[in-house]
Amino acid sequence: MNQFSIGGTEFGIEPGKSGVAIEVDSHIEDRAFLSINVAGSDALFADLTSAENSEWAWVLYPPRLYLSKIPISAQDRLRGEEFRLVDVGECEIGIYMMEHCDVYEVAITLYAGDALRVRGTVNVFGSPAPFSMTFGR
Repeated sequence: MNQFSIGGTEFGIEPGKSGVAIEVDSHIEDRAFLSINVAGSDALFADLTSAENSEWAWVLYPPRLYLSKIPISAQDRLRGEEFRLVDVGECEIGIYMMEHCDVYEVAITLYAGDALRVRGTVNVFGSPAPFSMTFGR
């Protein structure tokens, strides 16, 4: 089941605007790079923001989770166990919601067939909120 939530709000996933890529490093054995670009569902977002008193009425478009070229090992790809990004400052990672929102305490679980789960905390305009995204399952 594909899902993308921030705080207690489910934003869904827009399949045509979302994807996962694993690029094998041809120079170093057992290393690959993970890139993720997942956009919230346009239809679900429209429903969430239609009421003027909506928590998200101020947002103009669905949030987007992005990670770029996160180094992973072949073992990470195959074992289905969670691993944590220790220093997200070294990675291009965040949630874009009207502006770049920093994320931290990020944990990733990779499953067979490029399915994955990412969870952590996002700083949405000064307020920390948990986020979770499952894609390709």
